[in-house]
Amino acid sequence: MKILCTGDWHIRASAPQYRTDDYYNVQKEKILWLLDLAYRENCSLILQPGDFFDSHTVPNHVVADYIGLTTLNKYNIIIHTIFGQHDMRYRRKENTALGILIACKAVTVENTLYPGVIIYHCGWEEEIPKPSGHGKNINILLIHKMIVQDSPLWHGQEGYITADNFLRNHPEYDLVVSGDNHSSFLVNTNGQTLINCGSLMRSTISQVEHRPVVYIYDTKSMKITKHFIPIKPINSVMNLDLVEETKERNLKLEAFMERLDRNNNTVLDFEENTLQLLKNKEIKSEVEGLVKEILGRYHEVNQ
Repeated sequence: MKILCTGDWHIRASAPQYRTDDYYNVQKEKILWLLDLAYRENCSLILQPGDFFDSHTVPNHVVADYIGLTTLNKYNIIIHTIFGQHDMRYRRKENTALGILIACKAVTVENTLYPGVIIYHCGWEEEIPKPSGHGKNINILLIHKMIVQDSPLWHGQEGYITADNFLRNHPEYDLVVSGDNHSSFLVNTNGQTLINCGSLMRSTISQVEHRPVVYIYDTKSMKITKHFIPIKPINSVMNLDLVEETKERNLKLEAFMERLDRNNNTVLDFEENTLQLLKNKEIKSEVEGLVKEILGRYHEVNQ
């Protein structure tokens, strides 16, 4: 069996701040490209590790487009996915765009046994399943969790685990396909593999050098092949002048805040103060989750 492994799609109707092209149709073209690749390579499955949509409230026409794209076509390839935090509505799965696709059977989030292969699902902040019969089947975990290659993505990052440590903690899995981290990497250790394809699109100022990829995993030969998704030069799809202006403005703001801190001996770390407030006050878990989600999105845009 061949399996195509992809990353976070973040499907959305509108273009991000720095993109200047027809973003909606460009992302659709890329998904059609990987569906066609899976079809040409005789892949039976596609594994998409969460953040299928950029928001639980994408317009109805977007949901309708992707119901048709994933079900009413020549490919007939099963798409496994999970709920990322962007797919959820205040940490809940009800009344979401991804929920509609699941109800229409356009995608599946169910643990599934195939001949010699079991796919396990673990959405954002869910408990990691415990496979049974290790060694009898190839156990594959699809997970939305901040897993990094070997170091944090930004100074002060919390809530992550390195790929080596994750695999060491879960030796029962032969293949792990992870999402949430928008950079791409592959780690092999002690007969285990972890694939993190990163984001499908270049949507933030930190992704000027990002090259979107997919991997195809052959469960018989255990061979893994890497395929770069076709992209246009960054200066033809992104306003680089605006990117540089934003970076310069952020550097000036950071320098200003450092001077204030030295002169007044005060702490001006908004994130630290916010998290401390959550600890000191009786804040509902739903509110706490929303605040942490917003802080996470800030880092995605500004890292």
